Amino acid sequence: MKKEITIKTKLLIAFIILGIVPVLIMSFLSIRRSSSELMDKSFAQLESIRQIKQNQIEGFFEERMADVEVYAFNTAVQTAAQRFSNAYEQGGLNGDQWQKWNNAHGPKLELYVEKYGYYDLFFINPEGDVVYTAAKENDLGKNVKTGRLASSPLGKAFQQGLEETSFIDFAWYEVSNEPASFVSTPMEDMEGNTIGVLVYQISLTAINDIMQERSGMGETGETYLVGSDKKMRSNSYIDPESHSVKASFEGN
Repeated sequence: MKKEITIKTKLLIAFIILGIVPVLIMSFLSIRRSSSELMDKSFAQLESIRQIKQNQIEGFFEERMADVEVYAFNTAVQTAAQRFSNAYEQGGLNGDQWQKWNNAHGPKLELYVEKYGYYDLFFINPEGDVVYTAAKENDLGKNVKTGRLASSPLGKAFQQGLEETSFIDFAWYEVSNEPASFVSTPMEDMEGNTIGVLVYQISLTAINDIMQERSGMGETGETYLVGSDKKMRSNSYIDPESHSVKASFEGN
């Protein structure tokens, strides 16, 4: 015969249940609230980092565009550009005059590119001839107005740079065998006549230095840029081989 549960025991069980249920509910609500607060904190941190990186990248390109404008206004730079242009028209890249001005101006221009962290610097005459580059790649001596480089990002930088200071977003540049971005601006003499276009090729290293600074992001946190075309504009810090700008534009 079963032993019946006394009223006292029943009351005790009821009191225990009544006591435990609120505790469980409060614990559940507390955990849920803490989880929500942690999530909100994480998102707030991400938004803060995003804003910081945005300001840094915008500031970087604003500085590059201001830099190219100031350099194009420098009379010594204008003189060098005109000398290279005249020498190219008279005897080409192998002429004595071009070699003379390359020996005179080249080391200073190359030092400038190195110190300011650019990939390359170009003097392009109004006809579209690349009369000087610091890197001396295969675009030197080519025409970017009518030649095969007319549709390249350098060609676009030249076309827009004839009119105003311009920025060309990263696109595949076959000469450098990697994606390239450019800033350009008109070069004018003292009378206001256009003598050519000054172009800078942006180095990915400078952009990676900004995006790969990971303070406060722990071991696995990272930031990188992605363009509206869904292609990367900076390399991944964690996986720079397969998640890089070059791999992205190559379709990998």
